[in-house]
Amino acid sequence: MDKINFIWTGNPFVDTGWTIITHLAKKDDISELNIDDVKKVLNDTQKNVVEWNSKLKSFTMVFGTNNSLYQAGYGYKKGKGPSDRNKKIYRMEVSGLLDAIEKDSNNGYICESCGATADFDFAAYCKNVFSQLGEKLKEGKTIGRDWFPLSGSLGSDAQSLPAASRSMNICPKCLFAIHYLPIGLILLGGRPAIFQSTSKLLTMDLVGAIVDETISRLNTGNYETIGKGEGTKVLVNRLLKLFEDLQKSKKQENLPQYSNLLVWRFSNSGTGADCQLEKIPNQALQFLWEAVRYGLRSEVEKLLSREPKDPRKQLLTAIKEGRDYFGLYSYKKFEGAKPELYTLYQMRICGVNRHPLMIAQKIATEFVTNMKPKEIEKIKAEIFRDKSNRSKALRIMSEMAEKNELSLADYSSLFPEIGKHPIQIDWRGWDIIRYFLKHSQDENWKEKYKDIGGGGNVQQHPLIKRAAELYFEYYVKEKGIAKFKNNILDAFKHNKIGRRWLETVFLRLAEKGYDGFQVSDWDDFCNDENGNPCLYELLFQMRLHLANLYGQKIKKEGE
Repeated sequence: MDKINFIWTGNPFVDTGWTIITHLAKKDDISELNIDDVKKVLNDTQKNVVEWNSKLKSFTMVFGTNNSLYQAGYGYKKGKGPSDRNKKIYRMEVSGLLDAIEKDSNNGYICESCGATADFDFAAYCKNVFSQLGEKLKEGKTIGRDWFPLSGSLGSDAQSLPAASRSMNICPKCLFAIHYLPIGLILLGGRPAIFQSTSKLLTMDLVGAIVDETISRLNTGNYETIGKGEGTKVLVNRLLKLFEDLQKSKKQENLPQYSNLLVWRFSNSGTGADCQLEKIPNQALQFLWEAVRYGLRSEVEKLLSREPKDPRKQLLTAIKEGRDYFGLYSYKKFEGAKPELYTLYQMRICGVNRHPLMIAQKIATEFVTNMKPKEIEKIKAEIFRDKSNRSKALRIMSEMAEKNELSLADYSSLFPEIGKHPIQIDWRGWDIIRYFLKHSQDENWKEKYKDIGGGGNVQQHPLIKRAAELYFEYYVKEKGIAKFKNNILDAFKHNKIGRRWLETVFLRLAEKGYDGFQVSDWDDFCNDENGNPCLYELLFQMRLHLANLYGQKIKKEGE
């Protein structure tokens, strides 16, 4: 027969099996495998798949209990496990598949797992195995879930493809590889999980690490499946360790930009057999890779040790969804994650640039300047739910603007606009400031991440900026800079400016014929969709920009 080629099939179960075999054969890729390598792996007494599967609790998750290893008729006893007879039959089945691979002429039906052609007669193969052992077997043995996960399991066999009219056609290569699955999977959220990736290196390294850990546990008499009782953190922990090993060995300088990780979580038992595909995007993998590179592995692991049992509130879920994670923030006696981890998470997962993080820390520093250490310790997570605390922070921002320490663009980068009618800003800016209230003096992260991100493109409301600049120019020209400070900025401080002042500004600019300040523009500028005035955010942004313009002019005149 022709030379036997081993290739990736695209089937996650089969490819995981071949990944495990490739790892055990100490090859870097499946294309390097030959039939002698596979025989050597099967016959290696130190790496005995029969002994492994007779002990591993993950075996029944893949194949159930309706198989040779767990048949009571062949000696299996609950509490004692498979007998020598069970193991002997199972060994014959696995080695028989390897013999079938060598004998296969690659002519005949198409394998519904990998797409290759094969002339493998499954019923005849089973009959031959059992006849050699002096066992009787019913005629017409077919492939079910005891031989290949999820075959004929969509509600009922009659509902699944290819249909109930016949059993699935699967070649011996695929059937053989599946038997190595139990040593290369983990429990993720209580279900067995296997992995694929757009990066072959990542797949090989991750699965190989799981295999090595499983074998190590087996050698110490631990037969539990990796991940039992660990929730979803089992995967993050393994990725962190893998990335650290790769970086130490310099096997990979960087994680490929295109790499995503596909997680297949499945169940092969009873009427609940099904499979769920989850994607861990490159953004999440890059974050974990950089966390390790910056020496933050232990910090991530601390977060994982504190996470709740609800998967929706766990770190991995937040990373996959690209949203903020509440576990990064202070809560009761927990001071929150270190600034190095917090800021890296904000930049890589939440898409917040380095610049607004620096602005938030400046504001937080001013906020706690006159507070005693014990008062800072008692700051609660709900601090900015209190309007008085928000007002204090806004006053600080205005004062910073007067001193040219804060601009409207800075503010908009921290509180990006998410709605125009009325003007609405993203609340997350308050969360970032809140985080830095307890970390106002720690600036190590700035130097560490100086090459990550810049100010970014800030979306500002064009009419606010234009109105403030035109009004400032007009007022200072007519009445002078001193009166502007006394009559406008100080009035803002004492909450004496509101809708009437804004109407006056709008009217003055309209009288001068500036575009955007006609009567028809007022409603769009100041009211909500129901025509009700919504001026709080608009007035503050006007105040901020006017204060900044004032500070710039004072500085220029003093030069």
